Amino acid sequence: MMNKQHLRSRLIIKWSMIAFLILIILCIIYFVFLYYKIDRDKTAGYSNVENSVLQEGAITKVHEISRFHGDKAYYVVFGEDNSGEKRIVFVPFEKDEELTVVDQQDIVSKEDILEKWQQECTDCKLIRVTPGLIDDNPLWEITYIDSSNRYVFDYLSIYDGSQYEQLRFKKMFN
Repeated sequence: MMNKQHLRSRLIIKWSMIAFLILIILCIIYFVFLYYKIDRDKTAGYSNVENSVLQEGAITKVHEISRFHGDKAYYVVFGEDNSGEKRIVFVPFEKDEELTVVDQQDIVSKEDILEKWQQECTDCKLIRVTPGLIDDNPLWEITYIDSSNRYVFDYLSIYDGSQYEQLRFKKMFN
């Protein structure tokens, strides 16, 4: 009698472990597909944006496309015109709005903005620097965590590096 119970409990444990492993494998597969779909959706409009910017004639060659979400959402297209001048084009998500074109020779470079930021905020952890457009003002958005452990958005003029706006968020939960 003991042997049958012992074998039965071992069999239950074995099948429970197999079911648990199958569940874990299915969860991993699900999350891989979910990540792939989210990443694909994030960049899905990039080819349409590239085609529309090239058709508009603002630039003739596209180097990079990213996104900016402020009051309004924009695709940010880095490229150059037919004479080789580098430009940044802000393409609104809403189709009825106009493009904003910025010549890169007229702006403070990303490297200069980063250097200035590093001198002013030595104990900060940089997250990213990206061009943005707020109220039709082209800006550099610097995202970082400051020395007080706050998540900070610094908006600096893309033309002279002067401060336009700053948002600081305190952590509520640890």
